[in-house]
Amino acid sequence: MFKFTITTTSTVIVTSSGQTDVVAYLYNSSGTLLASDDDGAGVPNFRITANLSPGTYYVKVAGYDSTTSGAYSLNVSR
Repeated sequence: MFKFTITTTSTVIVTSSGQTDVVAYLYNSSGTLLASDDDGAGVPNFRITANLSPGTYYVKVAGYDSTTSGAYSLNVSR
């Protein structure tokens, strides 16, 4: 689980890169799921684009299935 905070309303893009097949889930500070993605940045990487209000957010990254493991990079940009 990764945490980030924004101070102004922004369009945020969360992506992964690497060879490991990962899935992402974006949550607000209350634990509400806002978005998820599997291969939006091309197999095997995710991409979530969300318009977010100021606050703290969490990105949960998981392997595509229970046997997936390996390295990946996570990028959060505005």
